[in-house]
Amino acid sequence: MKENCALFLKTLSSKLKTKLGHHARPILSSLIQNTKHQRSRIRKVSVMAICDVIKTDHAPPLLKDILPQVKALLNDKIAEVRRELHVMVNMWLANFDLSYLKMFECDLIMILLAGVGDEVTEISQLCVEGLNFYGTNLQKLLDELKEDVSAINPKSFDEEFEKRMNAMK
Repeated sequence: MKENCALFLKTLSSKLKTKLGHHARPILSSLIQNTKHQRSRIRKVSVMAICDVIKTDHAPPLLKDILPQVKALLNDKIAEVRRELHVMVNMWLANFDLSYLKMFECDLIMILLAGVGDEVTEISQLCVEGLNFYGTNLQKLLDELKEDVSAINPKSFDEEFEKRMNAMK
């Protein structure tokens, strides 16, 4: 039953991306409890659902509430659960807005760095690829921001400021 609920929430979060975020706190609370379940497939499906719920609108800030439990999954004895954890972190790093990346980047990068040392080669490679992908995309984003900032004319800001000050007098 818990597995079906987690799969339902995963599907629901992808279909109702704009509406589910407001209800994400109790949903995430239940899914986090499932990550401690004795059956590995329940833990695995719960991680998959958490990934999709956090990606919904208004839900990413809730990551700070569940981050300690997410980090605890690094120690899961089943490789499939750890693999899903790293897939989830890679997905977040690839899809979060810049504002959320600023908030959680260090923690998410640390999870991937911990995964680089995983005993399972597939997980280790997944983490290295995720770090490389993130670094490349971050560099592209920074280059685009530099171009956008360099296109701004500082004189236009000064002129606009002067106009507004004069209008207030």
